[in-house]
Amino acid sequence: LKVVWEHMKHSLIDVWKDTKVLFGIVKKNGIQEINYSMIELKEKRRITMDLLKFIPYTVFLIVPGAELLLPPY
Repeated sequence: LKVVWEHMKHSLIDVWKDTKVLFGIVKKNGIQEINYSMIELKEKRRITMDLLKFIPYTVFLIVPGAELLLPPY
């Protein structure tokens, strides 16, 4: 359980940092991709895909006791 807790803590910290970076990029450049540099566009797409991959993981965080099912998943 300690390892699972540490994993969840680090994952949530990384998601929070990525979310702040994503909102900063979108706030600076807007929604249209023509305003982005290549690095910003690549970073925006990477973070968006990471956040979409994080959605199934949030189910384990929301449901009480579901983090015990995380290793078999």
